[in-house]
Amino acid sequence: MHASLLVVAVFYAITVSHSTAHVQWGDFMQCLQRRFGRSFFQEQHADCAARKLFVNYRRSMYCHNCNAYFHCQGNYEAIYDCQRDGRAQEVAEAFSDCREHLEGSGSDNFVYNEIDLYGRQGGNCTQAYLVDSPRCHYNPATVVCNNTRIEPESFEEDES
Repeated sequence: MHASLLVVAVFYAITVSHSTAHVQWGDFMQCLQRRFGRSFFQEQHADCAARKLFVNYRRSMYCHNCNAYFHCQGNYEAIYDCQRDGRAQEVAEAFSDCREHLEGSGSDNFVYNEIDLYGRQGGNCTQAYLVDSPRCHYNPATVVCNNTRIEPESFEEDES
């Protein structure tokens, strides 16, 4: 049984004060909570999608020059690993919207919105943002970036 997303999110907000894009995670969680309320985060597909997005956004903090890949892959996994459910789509869109709201509109957000959409539409994130990006040195098969394993998969594990 998974811990509720709210518990995971609070833990995440406490552990990580900000991402490479300078989003304050406490504010980010408030944005999501305003949009959905607490009960939404206990729905299975919403929880699955949020976990996929959190894991990938967290990885981006440890693997410099790979933000585009992790944003794309997080959105891809949120939809295609979580039953392609409407709620999963809604969560993925909310993550993008909250990030944009907190960072302010600008050319970077336009680019990230395109990247997020590419992932949600089933784009090949590996080809687009790893193979074609010589500055990103991440291996998804080994979870290694620049010769260092970047973190455990704790948010993806099932709890018994």
